[in-house]
Amino acid sequence: MEALKIHDALDRLLTQGPIRGQVHSVFQKALNIIDEENHLYTLLTSEMDDGPLAVTLSLKSFEESPFIKDQRILMTREELRIPGHRIPLENASRFSLLFPPYDPSPWCYRLIQETESILERENQHGGSPYERAVEKLLHERLMDLTDAFQKEDEDQILSFSKKLIGLGPGLTPSGDDVLLGMMLVLNLPGNPYEKYLPLFDQVLLEARDETNLLSFHGLARAREGFVRRNLLDFIKAILREKEIEKEREQVRAIGHTSGQDILLGVLSLLKICLEKEK
Repeated sequence: MEALKIHDALDRLLTQGPIRGQVHSVFQKALNIIDEENHLYTLLTSEMDDGPLAVTLSLKSFEESPFIKDQRILMTREELRIPGHRIPLENASRFSLLFPPYDPSPWCYRLIQETESILERENQHGGSPYERAVEKLLHERLMDLTDAFQKEDEDQILSFSKKLIGLGPGLTPSGDDVLLGMMLVLNLPGNPYEKYLPLFDQVLLEARDETNLLSFHGLARAREGFVRRNLLDFIKAILREKEIEKEREQVRAIGHTSGQDILLGVLSLLKICLEKEK
């Protein structure tokens, strides 16, 4: 087992000193590490796309790996250590996760409408009464939030963003995923609503107590401008490409409904960005 890649932001953190922590959770293709200061880092299998503050290992699955929950971990610039194992990091390639500038093409609006139609057809397939109730509430609160952006009302943006935190079941609740999608757009340099991104510092203060640890850190990373490669590929494609089926399907495949909810957040804010500039 060897380290193939490491996020350059994580590499920079390691220049400041070692990271000491333990394994928080183990999934088939991803493993999360929590350090002594409650910060989260990720190990990924070779089949996963690049992730924020992550190291990609030459594994296809963590199911038969030496990693186990609550195991102590030490990470330095030179190596990753667990009891009985040492994984060198020095030869791992460094990767960046950078947002493109906000520069929508003439066909961006068509791609938004096309993707909205796909999501609407998907939602017509039913679900349990609880799932339908969550979906209804999610759309109502999202509509309130997009209206607040259009009015450029900071108090309402803050209020309605907080109402999405923790909404829905699962590892990453639907409301959190929608907010993450909106932050993808807010992170684009030059977008019309860029000045409101700092409001999410206050949203995150509430999110820490209103949602679970993994979802909170996903939002916190997005606020810092770090999201996984597949999300960046999608946002780049919908801004500049004429066809986006591959990138869209990669996002839709994330989690049970996470990909759909992230797309919903992206489309909702990107659409009003375009309308603002008409």
